[in-house]
Amino acid sequence: FTVEDFLALGGKNLSAGALSMREGPAWSLRDHEAILAVGGVRVSGIGQAWLKLSDRGRSRPKAVLEACRAGLVKAVVEHGLYRIYGEADPQVGKANFFEHMGFVQLAPQDQLYVWPKVPR
Repeated sequence: FTVEDFLALGGKNLSAGALSMREGPAWSLRDHEAILAVGGVRVSGIGQAWLKLSDRGRSRPKAVLEACRAGLVKAVVEHGLYRIYGEADPQVGKANFFEHMGFVQLAPQDQLYVWPKVPR
């Protein structure tokens, strides 16, 4: 993961990209040289999942989902997390993506999701 990858996918805030990289593990998912997605987990006992997809990443959802699931498990194990949450942006369809990754909505009409598959 690099801040340049974050910016290449339309990330507007350089500070947000740098913060994401400093606060926990972050990855760039590539298909050859094309960036499919960047994502990671901000670590503080409870991980905050984040993800930004490219158009090409959106066209390969299965590959992105599998990589995201593996990244979540790795973050839990390596950083001793007991929970990971994410906040969906309903305007870009992230809620559906969170649900496909195994996240559970905390309450109806709530944009917060929790990943309950933390290995014990």
